[in-house]
Amino acid sequence: MPRVTNEDVRYAVGVAPIDINGGATGGDAVSMKNHDHLTIVIQCGVLGAATPAVTLQQSTAVAEGDGKSLGFSTMWTNAADIGSTDLVKTAVTSDTFDIAATADGGMYIIEVPGDTLDADNNFDVVSVQIADPSTSQLVAVLYILSGAKSFLNSPDVLVD
Repeated sequence: MPRVTNEDVRYAVGVAPIDINGGATGGDAVSMKNHDHLTIVIQCGVLGAATPAVTLQQSTAVAEGDGKSLGFSTMWTNAADIGSTDLVKTAVTSDTFDIAATADGGMYIIEVPGDTLDADNNFDVVSVQIADPSTSQLVAVLYILSGAKSFLNSPDVLVD
C-alpha cells in the first residue's frame, strides 16, 4: 500500500467548531473538481438531548444554490463507545443519519468517492448539512480531499 503524506491530501474546514443550536448548519462547500475522494470528519463536542440529522448536498459551484441531495449508504463512527479509537462501519438509511445524543466527544466519518457525484450534470462540489437540534450542540467538520488528479497544477481547495 502506498504511503500517504500531507503532500498527497488537501484539508479544508467545513464547519468551524460551533454551537449549532438555533438553525440548520450548512457546512462550507468544497470542490472535488481536482480530487477523486473526499473524507468528511464530523467531530462532536458537548451535545444536548437532540439527535440532529446529517445529510450531504452536491452542487455545481461552491456558492451552492443549485444543490441536490448526494446519496451515501454508510458512515463510520465511535458513537456507541466514545472511549474507543475503533470506528464502526454503520449503514445509513435514506442518505441520512442522526448524531447520537450520547456522542459527546464522538466522531463520524463519511467517505465520498468522486464517482458518486452527478458528473453528467457538472456536480463536483459537496457540503455537509446538519439539521437544527433545537438545543445546544457543539460540532466541527473537517474535509480531507485525496486522490489529486494532478499535484503539479492542483489549485488550493475551493471552499465557500
